[in-house]
Amino acid sequence: MTADEATEPAPAESDPPPFDPAELEAEAAEMARAPLDTIVLPLLAPLARLLSADDPAEDAEDEARFQASLAALADDPTLRTPAALVGAMRGGDYVVDTAAALLDAGHLADLLDLDDTDLPLPALTRAAKQWWQREQPPAPMAALVAAALMGPDARLLVERGSRPGRELARALFQYVRSKGATSWASAHELAHAWWSVAEHRERLLIRAWRGAWDVAHDAIERVTEVAAAGAAVAEAAAAEVLAGAEALPVAEAAGAVGPDPGLVALEARCAELARSERELRLELERVRAARSRAQERAEALEKELEPMRAARDRAEFHAKAMAYQLAEARATALTGDADPLEPPPADGWPPDLLAGVPLVLFTGQARAAAREAMAEALRLAGAEVEVFDGHVKGAGPERFDPAVTVVCDVRFLGHSSSDRIRARAERSGARVLEVKHGMGGIVRAVAEAVGRMKRSR
Repeated sequence: MTADEATEPAPAESDPPPFDPAELEAEAAEMARAPLDTIVLPLLAPLARLLSADDPAEDAEDEARFQASLAALADDPTLRTPAALVGAMRGGDYVVDTAAALLDAGHLADLLDLDDTDLPLPALTRAAKQWWQREQPPAPMAALVAAALMGPDARLLVERGSRPGRELARALFQYVRSKGATSWASAHELAHAWWSVAEHRERLLIRAWRGAWDVAHDAIERVTEVAAAGAAVAEAAAAEVLAGAEALPVAEAAGAVGPDPGLVALEARCAELARSERELRLELERVRAARSRAQERAEALEKELEPMRAARDRAEFHAKAMAYQLAEARATALTGDADPLEPPPADGWPPDLLAGVPLVLFTGQARAAAREAMAEALRLAGAEVEVFDGHVKGAGPERFDPAVTVVCDVRFLGHSSSDRIRARAERSGARVLEVKHGMGGIVRAVAEAVGRMKRSR
């Protein structure tokens, strides 16, 4: 070993890995491709700069990167650049974590017309959906309420896969879609316009300040009441002791024999209070044990309900698939060139049938809801899907990832549109799959093409 090698300090084993912006951009892009589970992030991201101004991170470098990503988001509200996607992800994460401080339990109960928000998550989800339907709030406020309802578990609202907050996240997506936002870009544009109005921001901050003041004021009142009650008890006890002390010399002077009645009564009162305290403590322990048992039972019931909810979701999806198949059969009868497939299984497609298969879907459906329904069918089978209107020139990425399968629904696309998409995909080295199926048959067609199923014909 040379002298230089001997003096060179060894790297610390606990040093964190170096910051990799490409890894962060890839994570943001992946989350943006799944708006069904993560739509809350772009809806809340515009609030991050306002809320984080007085709450910097301890790590100065991380804080600088965080503020840079928020600046990139402000410069690109349509999320066309990777840096803007990272800003939407990190900004949304920050606001999701602080949502419970902006809308406390009292305000949430008032909004949702509940007596208390200490309820199981399914009950809170139903209350939120009823409030959305009844009041039709702006999509950003609906997202903030959803995050606040999750409380300290708000991160479960955006994690993918099976989780407690999945039903609430998807209910939020359905509501936001009714407001015209179906992707991160459209959701952030809507939220950026909403939170840009000073009145909306000020109203939210005033509500949060009032909630904090109410909590502090109630705590002060409780402390004052306890102190006053304690002072009264102490004063009465002191008076009894003083009276007994004053009576003692008189009794001694009179030659009284035996214990002082006043002191005996005081001792008996203290013993009675001690017994009451022990009884109250035992009762409190019993109440706590009963509450723990009730919580355990509620959690067990939640686990028992999970397979039922999964079966219900599969049944609903199957019913939708059947309805779309009927509609497609009628459309095919008018356009000709039918390409029938076997119907989906009675219990729906396996959720991992297309797991890890990245897809870019182009369809000529005129209605955005129909396009999203096709993409949703693929997502429920586990695929990662981006969906675009094939009639729009330039829709979709300029260059495709070679690992992506480009799916063209050619039923309603002209030759010029499908040729344009095919040429762009071939230049990128991506695979092209042309199908003639809607929601009812597109999952089987893609699964057969990528080798996840044997061909049915």
